[in-house]
Amino acid sequence: MKKRNIYFIFFIIILVCFIGSSIKVGILIHEKKFNNYFVSKNYAKGIDLSHYQGDVDMASMKKQGVDFIYTKATEGSSCVDSKFFANYNNSRKHNIYTGAYHFFSFESDGETQAKHYIDIVGNLKGDLIPAVDVEFYKKDIKIDKETLHRELKKFLNVIEKHYGVKAMIYTTPRFYYKYINGYFNSNPLWIRSVNVPAHIITIGKWTLWQYTDNEVLEGYNGYEKHIDKNVFRGDKNKLSQLIIS
Repeated sequence: MKKRNIYFIFFIIILVCFIGSSIKVGILIHEKKFNNYFVSKNYAKGIDLSHYQGDVDMASMKKQGVDFIYTKATEGSSCVDSKFFANYNNSRKHNIYTGAYHFFSFESDGETQAKHYIDIVGNLKGDLIPAVDVEFYKKDIKIDKETLHRELKKFLNVIEKHYGVKAMIYTTPRFYYKYINGYFNSNPLWIRSVNVPAHIITIGKWTLWQYTDNEVLEGYNGYEKHIDKNVFRGDKNKLSQLIIS
């Protein structure tokens, strides 16, 4: 066989392997399973909940390896998640590390939102630090960087003064690069990145990583069949660093 033909066959084999690998990666990304390859077995594993998951069997969550749970508490200056108290109390009852998060509104004063969170959530001693979800939520609701920073700072300052800890900021890659990157560096970061590893999005600057929103677990009956899964950048023992003493 001529050397030219050998090179050609070798090239075809490499090309086929490359195309096959690309297709596999594409399928994994489409099915939101690509990130599974980058989640360390040593990371503490958790979920976040709201009324979308309905009634949640916390004993079942614990059996399925859930180490921590953040449950939605409040939104804006007046909304309270209908499943907050049940989720929060039941999670604590089963000795799962538990936290409460607030969904930040662009239509309410930051200080007012923080006071609303405090009024509803109350004492957090022995639980995870507060978290605030800051992301785009309505196409027709826009906010400039200066206003967002001013109102979010109000929220964070009130929370820190009350609880004595800095709140964690949850956000998406798009929102992170537009508003958060380079600011609020002293607040722990919880990044939602379901298609690519958080290490790439934040260059390693993350505490919690929501790596999939396409998981299905046993033990809940809400109309949303999928559940968000998260990891903490450390093991369960290190996770205790996020507990308010």
